[in-house]
Amino acid sequence: MAMNTTIRRTVGRSCGAMAFALLLLVGVSGDAATQPNCSDPINTCRPRVKSLGEERGCACFACEAGTKAERRVCTSNPKDKETLYKMAKR
Repeated sequence: MAMNTTIRRTVGRSCGAMAFALLLLVGVSGDAATQPNCSDPINTCRPRVKSLGEERGCACFACEAGTKAERRVCTSNPKDKETLYKMAKR
């Protein structure tokens, strides 16, 4: 009987770990996990702006693209998007 209990505990732990890994791969990949913060301030975005694309009204840009200081800024504000698109065209 002790062997049976040990096997059940081991299998239970393995299944739990597998379920957790599956949740990480599938369950957490919904909109909340993949959608970036879409209200970043753009006042620190400096030239060498590159558009990274827009999805569901949220536009993302690389500020100071190609430098060590490169960072991503995302916004859904129409005025901010217009400003950043103009900066990206330069």
